[in-house]
Amino acid sequence: MRGDALRIDSWINHNMHTPWGQRILGKGHPHEGLAAQLMGFMELYGKTFNFRRFGISIRDGGYSYERNTESMESGDSLSLEDPQDPSNDVGRASFAFYRIKAVFSNAFTRLTTPAIE
Repeated sequence: MRGDALRIDSWINHNMHTPWGQRILGKGHPHEGLAAQLMGFMELYGKTFNFRRFGISIRDGGYSYERNTESMESGDSLSLEDPQDPSNDVGRASFAFYRIKAVFSNAFTRLTTPAIE
């Protein structure tokens, strides 16, 4: 679990400084810290981003692209474009990605739902 948290932290820190990350995670207010960026990450990848329809590329500052029909049919996988070969989907071997998405979604919901007094 600690390794996963470090990877997410590294991803957020890196993407806060790229044009794509700023578009996706928000430019951030000077008073917003890593916690706000993490919440943006969990909301985007747990609730908002449509993994069945779109894939992710880091080329040209990063963007999302519409998946082809064949890769859409394997909706349990994540589509990640290989920056060296755009025709290669390096995420195609992922499986049960919906479980990871559910973890992000549940974490976001729990952290944004007021506690009952």
